[in-house]
Amino acid sequence: GNCPNSFTVTRTWTFTDACNNTSSVSQTINVVDDVAPVAPEAPATITVACASDVPAMVSLTATDNCTGEITAQGVDTTTPG
Repeated sequence: GNCPNSFTVTRTWTFTDACNNTSSVSQTINVVDDVAPVAPEAPATITVACASDVPAMVSLTATDNCTGEITAQGVDTTTPG
């Protein structure tokens, strides 16, 4: 995919003797970020009497093994009834 945290490193060692003959070996290192961020606990479910009582939106922060903290803003979806 297009994940900047997933890539391949090829590490090569080249050996040259006094007559300029060479041989080499290579190691392939695959870096694959396939671990999802660890999300925090969601705020508790609440019931309010009026639309004006709905609390203000807050952002929450998750922790990722490669990039550290990831902060996201919530998105409201309103369901009638």
